[in-house]
Amino acid sequence: MAGACRDHRRAPHPFEDVTVIRSLLAAATATLAAASVALAAPAAAAPGAVDTAFGERGTVVLDTPVPGGSSDGTVLARQRTGTLVVSRRAPDHAVLLVRRLLTGGRWDATFGQRGTAAVDFGRPVLRTSARVLPDDRVLLLADLDTPSGQVEAGLALLRPDGTPDPAFGQGRPVVSTLGAAPLSDRHDQDAIDPTSALPTADGGFLVSADERRRTGDGDVLLAKFDRAGRPDPAFGAGGLRRVDLGGDEHGVALLDGPRGEVLAAGSSWRPERLDAVVARLRADGTVDPAFADGGTLRITVPDTDLSTSDAVVVDGALVLGGAAGARTSRGAFAARVSADGALDPGFGRGGLLLLDDPAETDEWLTLAPATDGSLLLGRHLGTGPFLSRLEKVVARTGAPVRRFGTDGSLDLGEFMLGSVVADHGGVLVSGHRADPWAPLGVVRRYEDDVRRVTRAHRAVRHSRAG
Repeated sequence: MAGACRDHRRAPHPFEDVTVIRSLLAAATATLAAASVALAAPAAAAPGAVDTAFGERGTVVLDTPVPGGSSDGTVLARQRTGTLVVSRRAPDHAVLLVRRLLTGGRWDATFGQRGTAAVDFGRPVLRTSARVLPDDRVLLLADLDTPSGQVEAGLALLRPDGTPDPAFGQGRPVVSTLGAAPLSDRHDQDAIDPTSALPTADGGFLVSADERRRTGDGDVLLAKFDRAGRPDPAFGAGGLRRVDLGGDEHGVALLDGPRGEVLAAGSSWRPERLDAVVARLRADGTVDPAFADGGTLRITVPDTDLSTSDAVVVDGALVLGGAAGARTSRGAFAARVSADGALDPGFGRGGLLLLDDPAETDEWLTLAPATDGSLLLGRHLGTGPFLSRLEKVVARTGAPVRRFGTDGSLDLGEFMLGSVVADHGGVLVSGHRADPWAPLGVVRRYEDDVRRVTRAHRAVRHSRAG
């Protein structure tokens, strides 16, 4: 009986066992801790996703909706301490506004005067470009209009903190007609349109311009300014030189080549065809005959016009791109040119990457090196509604970087793309939302880094950037 009684005794409930209780409490604590970590450190966003920690859920508004506003002219340039945002002030468009975005999408209140550098050229700015020099100074080039319709070039130089550089133009913008006598006869010209500015090895600045002549044989006009902003009399004729690239040239941009040489990239019209063109320039502004075929490389596609809109140096080579228009289709193109002036056969097909657009709409292309050494292609499609697309390709081959967006392509929606710049594991794009009555200028940030970034890390980055 005694044994039978022992067999029927009630077994202790698990919660009455101190050891079991401690084990369950420890497991619950670990689960809660893991959940807290998961909430504090979300999974890394895929490359191409909107960076919701930037600005207001991925977007920074540049201005209030103003009819005829300045958003379509917004450009970005990267300093070591932040990203510069350059736009025109509505409604007169005579003043360029330069501001600096810090990490996380906060405006830098120490830049310029209370956060803004206002550069007044005294006449409407039609187009503008910004270049950050190696010492973080900012070179601004403006295409200026005058009451008489004569187009002039405006140059301004800012110190890294956004204040005017007193050594250049005595701290004021420099305005030049570029095509003044004795080099040009204005009665034979339609316009002189400045297109690009580049610092030179001697501390001066070189400006390129389109010489649009009524006779249809305009050349590239080069103007050289010294470090104080004065015309360099030792360059060409009174600081000016005309350069013929073999046709009627348009949109020629100046770049530092992969070996430190000066490259000129743009478009050149010959009867019945528009080609992309690249030339290497010597210090005196003349074409270097040792480059390509006698100094100039012409890139042609049968029955297709190539209109160059941008060029960059990435991974040791020049890449230029723009619109590719044919009778039956329209799209964009990118071409990779080696340092000796030959198309790189490993890029695209024979050095040329053609991006078709089945909608057959107008195209425009902007290029930017990504932080991982690949190449970003910003495409503006259509004339209304404005649609934009961002693509990422391998710089050497042109193959899509498929982990970015959807198979290497990111649809930006109804967005008038202005500029693209890589930003420490991300991509910043500027432009305006598609509203013709009240364009709203914005900057967006997209992720481009697969590394895991916690909110705590972001907070550290924000505090350090401030």
